[in-house]
Amino acid sequence: MGQILHGRVRTTEATRRAIQHSQESLNVLAERHGINPKTVAK
Repeated sequence: MGQILHGRVRTTEATRRAIQHSQESLNVLAERHGINPKTVAK
């Protein structure tokens, strides 16, 4: 079964987990995942 995502969601559960466990800067993570640095900071 795949995830059912809300229409405005920009990250999946796997993406959020990868961001949380990363030691990279907010800007690098934002660039890699195609999201805003403020979203990464959340």
